[in-house]
Amino acid sequence: MPLSKLKKVWDYCSYNVVFFIFICLLIFFFNLLPDYSTTYFGWEVGRLTQVIVLILLNGYGMIIAHDRINHGYRLPKIIPSDVVNFGFKSTIVYAIFVAFQSFLLSVTTLLFGVPIFDLHELLLHYRETIHMFFINSPEYMLMFIIIGGVVFYITTFLAEIGLARLADTKSILQAFNVKAIYKSIRIFGFRNYVREYTVIILLITILTLIKSISLHDFALDNLWEMVFGFLIFATQYLGIGAVYCEIKDAQINSEQFKESS
Repeated sequence: MPLSKLKKVWDYCSYNVVFFIFICLLIFFFNLLPDYSTTYFGWEVGRLTQVIVLILLNGYGMIIAHDRINHGYRLPKIIPSDVVNFGFKSTIVYAIFVAFQSFLLSVTTLLFGVPIFDLHELLLHYRETIHMFFINSPEYMLMFIIIGGVVFYITTFLAEIGLARLADTKSILQAFNVKAIYKSIRIFGFRNYVREYTVIILLITILTLIKSISLHDFALDNLWEMVFGFLIFATQYLGIGAVYCEIKDAQINSEQFKESS
């Protein structure tokens, strides 16, 4: 299933070569430009540059999600005002969800006497962080990983559907409408929802691990990061759009069934 989803991502993105190149260049600049800006203009300019590119990436990603929700089959047109608008809104929504997730994970670490660290980063960079699994008692560490994993899982699901609702409604408030989110998932089916997003999260995690592999060559490393950065970017936003597209279709079918009965 992950490979079939990856093929769908490639088919969607490769349909329009110009916009495909645009995304790759954005990701390339996101990886390189901040370092050069920091070197030549200082840390503040480097961070500002990174934020600007991140907003542009998030903005176009949300446009992709919006297009996919409405049954789009290729990369949508680049409208600067929409990119900036979606970019700012999605960055705010994502930051709120990340802050909420970090708070819950911090509470979890305190409950088990584990030093505060990012479980997501710990797992993605396991080679450098594997020693942290052994700094406390095995029982506490195991309980932390299980409970922390559940917290991460649930909050990630909420963030994904929140971003999907933002892409669909263009409203930040609707991204946090818990009642509407619950109704959407209930109609679609909790089992279907968990299955679909689990595959997406798993695929993104695998791609992220592959992206972190070093080829020990400056040019090849940047090309490698750009290609897999593109796949991660496209998989995330197309996944958000595809799942919410199914949710909306299920809602429409449910409402039509009620009206006809």
